[in-house]
Amino acid sequence: MNDVTRLRKVLIKDISNSLTQIRVGYFHRWCDEPYYASDDRYITKTFGLIEREDGKMELVEPEMLRFEVKKEKKF
Repeated sequence: MNDVTRLRKVLIKDISNSLTQIRVGYFHRWCDEPYYASDDRYITKTFGLIEREDGKMELVEPEMLRFEVKKEKKF
C-alpha cells in the first residue's frame, strides 16, 4: 500500500520572492545528492525526498522541514 497516510507529514518552509510560506508535504526518505563545490571539491548534501500535496516530488533541505508530531490519545 503506497498511501500518504503511511508517510510522515511535514511542513515545508518555502522562501521565494521575499515571502515565506508554509506548505504541507509527506516525507519519503533522506537522499544524498553529489555535487561539486566552487573550489572543485566533490561533496554530498543531504535532502529530504518530499511528496507535495499535488503529488509532485521534490528534494528539500533538512533545515526547511518540520515533522508533524502525532498527539497520542489519552484514555
